[in-house]
Amino acid sequence: WDRHLEYILTCSSFVVGIKNILQFPTLTAKNGGGAFYFVYLLLVCILGVPILYLEMCIGQYVHGGPMKAWTVMPLAKGLGYGMLVLCTLISMFYNTYSAWALFYLFSSFSSTLPWEANQADWDIHTSIQFCIYSCSEDMLDISSGLGDTGQVQPYIAGCLFLTWVVVGVAVYWGRISVGKVAYVTGTLPAVLFLAIFSGVITLPGAVSGVKMFLTPKWQVLGKPQIWLDGVLIVLTSMGCGTGGIINLSGYCHFHSGCFRNAVLTGISNVMGCTLAGCSMFAILGVYTQIIQQPINTFNISETEIGFHLFPAISFYLENSAVWSAIFYLSIFTTGIGTQIVFISTVYTGFSQLIGVHTTLWKISSLVFLLSVLYLIGLTTVTQAGLFVITYLDEFIHKLSIPIFCLLECLIITWVYGAQRFHNKVADMTGSSEGPFIKWMWKVICPVFL
Repeated sequence: WDRHLEYILTCSSFVVGIKNILQFPTLTAKNGGGAFYFVYLLLVCILGVPILYLEMCIGQYVHGGPMKAWTVMPLAKGLGYGMLVLCTLISMFYNTYSAWALFYLFSSFSSTLPWEANQADWDIHTSIQFCIYSCSEDMLDISSGLGDTGQVQPYIAGCLFLTWVVVGVAVYWGRISVGKVAYVTGTLPAVLFLAIFSGVITLPGAVSGVKMFLTPKWQVLGKPQIWLDGVLIVLTSMGCGTGGIINLSGYCHFHSGCFRNAVLTGISNVMGCTLAGCSMFAILGVYTQIIQQPINTFNISETEIGFHLFPAISFYLENSAVWSAIFYLSIFTTGIGTQIVFISTVYTGFSQLIGVHTTLWKISSLVFLLSVLYLIGLTTVTQAGLFVITYLDEFIHKLSIPIFCLLECLIITWVYGAQRFHNKVADMTGSSEGPFIKWMWKVICPVFL
């Protein structure tokens, strides 16, 4: 890295992704508001940051990505291949969120918003429902189910192509360009979401929505589901078990302070989730004020809150097109920041497998990789694309990451040796974090996983 700040910003843009903006608020609404926020903060401290620290130590010590990291232990070599495959599968659908955001962003510059209700005689409730229906049926054109594939939507397919071009250009120049892009992807979404929050909080019902986000219902802590959802959102939002953090840390100075880096990255994740939670709950509060229904009485998905509900609510803000553009620019930059790290990890492993050496080979292999991922990703921009994404997210993403994190902890602490690894980290960084972190890796993290 040219500067250590670029490494921290790249890690921050990786761990503050679409999961933070869209999925975290929906899970919080589902699991008792502030109680889930408390569970999330607790799990970040005892699960997220320790695993980030573990992966940063591994990457920094071997100076490479997940493929190289696990070659030092032949028994665990398959874990490196597994992380490479997982990153590839995630990349196939993750970029579609950015493509949707880009499509909505372009639509925001039209003279009349496509989802705008023009009937002056409609009341506010009818207008909101029309906007939500318009976003579902006209913008994303979602079919009835996975069996009803429909056709590829050309405008969204074009936006998906543009997002892959942006990602490919950033990845081609390696860590130098990735670090420079992180100045935008690591800071701009936070500024934009602060602006969104300042605009939405003025609407009726927004304050009650934020209170719901921050007010815990302690009785729900006894339900296993809240802890399961908490573990999943912490691991998936931080990218643990994907090899992304290992790959980024492979470019760090050998004596860089891994624990400090892990804590700063964890704080970035918490700040991203907190800001997104306040903003999205303010939007939910406005919506519930309109329909006269409590937040905890209805289920809403991350797609609905980001691509159906916000456009409808933004219509009641002054200069709604501007607010719409700000919101979808923030989602686009956030998604791109995370996707760049995923593709960088995939390409690093891919290059090691086929032996990329010359510039021509580098360009050809990158174009080939991105072309294949784009063509496969076209399945996610069909009318059934939302159901394809849900399937991949539920049965591949959320299922694999806890398993890989568990294997990381068990292999390092019980096979390689917790004390042996702890000594190597102390030699590398020049300091030891004490025996507590060793027992976190060895016992506490595996128990939660």
